Amino acid sequence: MLFFQNSHQNDSTLGLPNLFSNQQRIEFSQFNAGINIERHVTSFILKTLLPVLFLIALGYFSFFLTAFAPKLAIGTNLILATSLFHLKLSSDLANIDYIILIEYFFYLVYMLALFVILVALFYHLGEGKEDEKTELLLKRTNLFGKIFYPIILFGGIAAIIYSSS
Repeated sequence: MLFFQNSHQNDSTLGLPNLFSNQQRIEFSQFNAGINIERHVTSFILKTLLPVLFLIALGYFSFFLTAFAPKLAIGTNLILATSLFHLKLSSDLANIDYIILIEYFFYLVYMLALFVILVALFYHLGEGKEDEKTELLLKRTNLFGKIFYPIILFGGIAAIIYSSS
């Protein structure tokens, strides 16, 4: 901490109309305090971003599954787990009324979870049918998810970085 004293000068008429032509110099004494604040970036990243990265990897893993129930469970659990991390971050930061940068990453994970759920639902529409055309459609659905999930992820990260600079 740093403490120092100085003075501040202000020219004013003191609000009196008869002094409008000649201003009075007012001098105030000041006592200043300076505080250096450090941010512990590595611990913040490990506590907040690392679990979110694991959730993102789990969402991508869902496209390697061939059953509807696990795909849907992963999508809904992504929303649940991300919302818990988001809520914890919001409670740790005191009364911030604006959206901070990391919240955009949470919103991106919500979008990815909705994408997983939509692909799972589309996959479920073709499940149970035993013809070759349906089997090909199910494989293409998983391939679609495998390709577009990273595109959404990296496109979202690029948009977040671009908008924050």
